[in-house]
Amino acid sequence: MNSFKKTSVFGLVILIVSIIIHICLGYLFINSRDVYDELSSWFHIYVVKSIRSGNFRVIDYSLRYFTGRNLLQSPIVFNFLIALMNIELGLWTILMSVLLLITIYYITRLITGSEIVAGFSSLLVSVTPCFNYWFKYNIYGAYTLLPFFYIVLILMHRGFVYNNSKLLILATIIGSILWFTWSDGWLLILLYSLFLSTLLFRNILFKTHLYLGLLFLATTLPLNLLLNYMYITIFHVFSYLSLMFTLIFIYLTNLFREIIGSYSQTSFRIIVSISVFLLSLYFSLIIGSYYQYPGLMEEYRAIYNPLFDYGIISLLSLPALIMIIRSRILQDTGMRFLNFALVSSFIVCVISAYFNQPLSVLAAVSIAPYISLSIVTISSTIYRSGVGRLKIIYSIIAIWLVIGSIVSSTIPSYAVSRYSPLVNIVDIPRELVRKIVVNESGFINTLSLIKDVEKNKLIICYWKYSYWVLGVLGPGALTLADASGDEYGWRVYSWIMLSDEHTAYQLIKKIVGNNSDIDVYVIVSEVISIDLTVTGERRTADLGEAIVFPTVQPGRAAEVTYQVHGDIARILEYSRKAGFNQSDYLTSRGLRYPHEYPLGWSFKTMDTVLVKLIVNGLDSLNIDVFNSVYNRLYGERFLNRDISKPIYFKLVNATVTPLYRVDRDVYSFQISLFVALYKVEL
Repeated sequence: MNSFKKTSVFGLVILIVSIIIHICLGYLFINSRDVYDELSSWFHIYVVKSIRSGNFRVIDYSLRYFTGRNLLQSPIVFNFLIALMNIELGLWTILMSVLLLITIYYITRLITGSEIVAGFSSLLVSVTPCFNYWFKYNIYGAYTLLPFFYIVLILMHRGFVYNNSKLLILATIIGSILWFTWSDGWLLILLYSLFLSTLLFRNILFKTHLYLGLLFLATTLPLNLLLNYMYITIFHVFSYLSLMFTLIFIYLTNLFREIIGSYSQTSFRIIVSISVFLLSLYFSLIIGSYYQYPGLMEEYRAIYNPLFDYGIISLLSLPALIMIIRSRILQDTGMRFLNFALVSSFIVCVISAYFNQPLSVLAAVSIAPYISLSIVTISSTIYRSGVGRLKIIYSIIAIWLVIGSIVSSTIPSYAVSRYSPLVNIVDIPRELVRKIVVNESGFINTLSLIKDVEKNKLIICYWKYSYWVLGVLGPGALTLADASGDEYGWRVYSWIMLSDEHTAYQLIKKIVGNNSDIDVYVIVSEVISIDLTVTGERRTADLGEAIVFPTVQPGRAAEVTYQVHGDIARILEYSRKAGFNQSDYLTSRGLRYPHEYPLGWSFKTMDTVLVKLIVNGLDSLNIDVFNSVYNRLYGERFLNRDISKPIYFKLVNATVTPLYRVDRDVYSFQISLFVALYKVEL
């Protein structure tokens, strides 16, 4: 076997290893495999369930009881394909991740000509934390179509290099489909407008480049309007305007070439290249100020942390960019479209991921070929530099450089795989329970009790719970509003939560009207700290997560404060949405820390449905409830003894899910998640 075949086989072996590693991290090692993570996953689960059950409606009143939600304002088209294929949603995500690894292997081989570098590139991506988070089995969404973006780049690259119009037309078709189906389909249009601006600056434009741009213009936004597909966001309009203005300025530059003169053409092209994007941004903002963009962005709760999300890539991306610039591989931009597209997408996405988190995967994948080339080149150089006795030392350094770069990303990727699904921890920040496995979801368990109820079910809950509610209960369940709207539903829910029981009951009766074929439920949740030092038949708990501060004075006990994370933490938000005066519900008296503000209740707050349902639910579990701030103001007293039991709200189920313990000084707390479900007695 010659050396070429050996390197080819070795590269393929590394590719296979990378796929196996990702399957382990993204499937075998994950917690709660059957419980989906991220809010967007649950939304798409509901859409797929609706399609498969035959209950799909374009205007969906399950998510927004009052106004309905136009589902075509979201990237749901690909869900029809998934429903038709009858494939498991998690399996689709894994298949797309494997396709992405194969695609990046092929792209790296195109760029570097080395199968070993290509294999290492796929291996590097397979252990990157953000890739393993967004492409693990229990997360699903429109962003999973990402591999087809790179397939379009490959087709365009081949089409430009070999002047093959068929490949370019095929790239246009797939790119236009991505515009409608992929949540970030606008990115391809933006990158191509950047590419044309660069060609204009370097004065190496060809008619093929312009024709392709015109094809993209004709087959994207106009088709949205023609087909009444309303997934149009500010990013779609900005990218479309960028391409349109770029083509217009290219035409004007050629039209007035003689007037401008050869001396001024370079300066003019620089001004044009910059002006295109400034004008596009200006007009997209102007349009948005007069007409609200109908497209609804996907809802994610992941927090973008570049140093953690990219692993070793976060440390090596800057050196890789310097290598790209110094090697001048972008100098012949007309023939190196693929290099330009990858570098541009990395720069765009590493910034855009702050408000669109799945784009972090695209940034990592785009820079991976160059980082892999750098690592392999440096390692091979070190390996060859060893002479005599130093050969062993140099070999160890070279091997460790390769293995260490993989291991350093694998460790955080494994931690990502062990994350508990968000529905298991509800409102608790993942940073608090990142190292803790919560295998049980009190939220899902509680909702499952009414899953088989034949009547329609109106679930009155916090709007960001709506996707979970419909994902668990499926068609037949209704919510007042979802995370994307509407404002009226948000206001009505807030009004109910901050009203006294009688007023809230009358509001609910008006909402339902004479509809006897519907049951109404209310779900509330909050974090509590159960005091483990108190023994007896009844336990005691404080509302919120216990935070113990050590004292600096000898002989004095540590100080304890509490931070709420659930419905009580949103009292301020609810008062704003309902149009109430927040000072009627919250006071700053008795506060020691800013995070205690939601616990600074007035007497009016004590009488709200929100507080009554939480306190009564805990009381049903033999838990006496404290509010630390309230106790400071009015003396130590159990809330469940001061607050009357609800009359119109019947407890269906209350559950407490243990999360983690806090043991410090003389204190010992079990931090737990409380969830309660009530049925409204209409």
